[in-house]
Formats: sequence, structure tokens, C-alpha cells
Amino acid sequence: MGISSLLKSGTFFRSKSHNDSANTGIKDMHSSATNDTHQQSASRCPVAHLNKMEKGSTDTVVASPESTANETSDQTQSVSADAPPYISSTKNKSNCTDLVAQVQARSRSQVGSQRPQMTMDRTSTSYLLQEIGGKEAMVKMVTRFYEHAFKDKLLDTFIMNHNDPHGERLGLWLADKMGDIGVWSNHRPTYARQMAHHRSWYSHKRAAEDMGNSFQLKDCVVWMRLMFWSARQEGLMENVHFREWFIFAITLAIRVYEYTAPPHTRACADWSLKQENIRLYQQNGYSMPDLDQFQNRR
Repeated sequence: MGISSLLKSGTFFRSKSHNDSANTGIKDMHSSATNDTHQQSASRCPVAHLNKMEKGSTDTVVASPESTANETSDQTQSVSADAPPYISSTKNKSNCTDLVAQVQARSRSQVGSQRPQMTMDRTSTSYLLQEIGGKEAMVKMVTRFYEHAFKDKLLDTFIMNHNDPHGERLGLWLADKMGDIGVWSNHRPTYARQMAHHRSWYSHKRAAEDMGNSFQLKDCVVWMRLMFWSARQEGLMENVHFREWFIFAITLAIRVYEYTAPPHTRACADWSLKQENIRLYQQNGYSMPDLDQFQNRR
């Protein structure tokens, strides 16, 4: 599938930190598009605006249902220096490449010392979910992730029971948040995720000195590397829409578990591109040999 066919119209992420009162508009780079075309494309956008979540909420995934019509009505205004462009449909391959590069640069620059908190715009991401194969694709990706996690010397200490349907639960949770509403939320308790995290922290497999401790930086790094590896093995990282959305989503969401983790997200996404990394990991007994460098700043 060509890159021009993947880069459909849409808006990129915008996160709003607790101290940021600016409302930076993200404008259409292609002024020739009509308002009708623009509105239709926005509804299919795989990456959506991010706004902070109400304090105290337990939902930590990305993107918000808040309307952005007031930010996108002026399609002729140039993009500001600190705002990412639309991912717009075009037949010019070089322009598409430039847009992807800007998207990647924006995801790197968005990681800061502040803590953005998000909800998800399911209207935008529901199109992306269907594009990659629906809830089945998410379940397959996460099931593969748990196959890796069961072998991993670090992550497996958090998993009390291999027989639980971990892949199905997390995969359906992601699908629910992306737009297949109800496939998880209609069948699970309200605080199911929080209870699962608590059980992980108190897993009988953990060392006595670690019992009850929340996820640390090295835990997050291993989790991200294996998750992105699983997405790549399932072919999902070949989809430009999904790859950039997923990297940016994890960049923002991982902060909930460890605030020093976001700067490492893209490197974790690229880790499985090098077969040497995977070979060393497997030869080392499914223990990543470079984790000593990932220490929490306390």
C-alpha cells in the first residue's frame, strides 16, 4: 500500500498541559480543500486532538471528543511553528514524506516535564480501528504481546496467572477506546484496570523488596519495546496512520505509570527494527541486557 493512500486527511494530536492556557489552532495545509471535504475527512482522522482530562478521572487513554470546528474553519491560514500539520491526502509522495517527518518531530517535541492527561475521540479513531482490521487486530496484537511477556524475566513477575485472558481483555479495551464502544466496557467492572494493576504490583512472583511497588522506568521500557514489537509482527506498524497514532498515544499514556518514561517511547518503538536487539534479548534468557541505564529519578 502506497504512502499517499495511507495519509488521509485528519488532524494531529494537540495536548494541553495543566499550565497551558493557549488554544493553538491546527490549520489545514491544503487551502484548496473545500469545507465539506474537510469536515468529512476530519471525521475519519486516525489521530485526534488531545485535551486534559478532568482531575481524578481514571480513564487515561488518548484523544478527546471535544469539537474542534472553531480551530479548523480557517483553512487558508498557515501552520504555526509549534503546531503540527494535518495528515492530508496528496498525490505528491515527497510532500507525504515531509508530513510524516513533521508528525514524528512533533511527537518527540511533545514530551515535556508537564503531565498531559487525555480522553479519546472515538469518532476519529474508529475509522483507524476499521482500517487496521477492527477489534480482532487489536486482540491479536495484544495476545502476541502477552506471549512475549510470559517469557520476559521482568514483566512475567507482574503476571500472576498465565491462564487469564489477558490478550483478549486488553485488546478489547483498546478497541473500545478506539471506537468499538461496549466490547469491553459493557462486560467489565468499572475499576477492572485499576484492580488488575494492583494485583500486578502485589504478584507473588515479585521479590519481597519490590512487593507493592508500582511500575518503574525499566518496567515501562520493557513493556513498550515488547508492545511495539508485537504491533510490528502483526503488520500494524506498516500502517502510517496507526504507527504514528500508537507511538504518540503510548508517549502520553505511559506517563501515568512513570513520569520519566515518555522520552523513551520512540526509541522503544524502534528497538525491534534491529534484529540484533532481539537476538541478544533472546540469548540473554529473555532479559534485556541494557536495563541498568533506565533508573527512576527520585
